[in-house]
Amino acid sequence: MVVNVVRLIQVRMVLKIQPYSLDFLKPIAAATLSSLLLIMARRWLLPDGELLLQLGLGAIALAISYGAFLALMGIRPEEKLILQRIKQKLLGNKEKNKK
Repeated sequence: MVVNVVRLIQVRMVLKIQPYSLDFLKPIAAATLSSLLLIMARRWLLPDGELLLQLGLGAIALAISYGAFLALMGIRPEEKLILQRIKQKLLGNKEKNKK
C-alpha cells in the first residue's frame, strides 16, 4: 500500500499529472448506494424463509440498482464504446446463429 502511494506521488511530481480521476469513484459510490438501498428494502422485497429466493431476488435487485446508479452518474464516451462493442459481439453471435 505504501509503495502504491509513493508511486502516485512520484507520477504527480515527475509527470505533473493526476493518474486517477473522480470517475474511478463512480463504481464505489454505485455499489455503496445499491447495497444501502437493498439493506433498507429487504423487508419488503425479500420474503422470509426461502433463502434461495432471497439470494436470487437480492442479486437481481442489486444488479439493477447498481446499473441504474452508474447510468445516473453518467457514462463516459469510452464506456459507451465498450458497451457498444459488447452489444455488437452479443448480437453478432445471435445473428450468425439465425442464418
